[in-house]
Amino acid sequence: MDGDGVSYRTVLGNQHPSAAWFSRGTGHDENTRYSEDNVVWETLANRLKKKYETARSHVPLPVVTSHRGASVGIIAYGSSDPAVEEARAILSRENGLKSAYLRLRALPWTREVLKFIGKYDRIYIVEGNRDGQLRQVLSADMPGHATRFISIAHSDGLPLTAAWIVGKILEQEVK
Repeated sequence: MDGDGVSYRTVLGNQHPSAAWFSRGTGHDENTRYSEDNVVWETLANRLKKKYETARSHVPLPVVTSHRGASVGIIAYGSSDPAVEEARAILSRENGLKSAYLRLRALPWTREVLKFIGKYDRIYIVEGNRDGQLRQVLSADMPGHATRFISIAHSDGLPLTAAWIVGKILEQEVK
């Protein structure tokens, strides 16, 4: 209604007859009636795109930690943060590899993420899942930078360790 693409919300379970109704993002019109009409579908898809772009100015900004002389960038999120910070210290102290670090805190990414990525030829994306999903999403969203993304992904059910991160980064740096 106010042009930002974000629908109004109500508390779940509200029984008031004028309360908002929850539905999935597509397949219904602006009055929540189910529709397979292609014009309705496209209108909703465009609203969702607008909502996504609006969100960029409202999500928490990433936390960026730089190091003078950093030659590589590291991107991580969530519970991998302490292991990444420890790994960065080890890489710098024991291997002379200085890095900058971006701790992603929300999607969609903000311009700070693109600015960070633009500074380094190699960006290690550290994540605790088997398939390197964040690297895949970043690559799809920023295909021009995808060749610089190096996945450091692992999932054995345990938290990532600094030693594991250091080992994986050093394997790539030796190549």
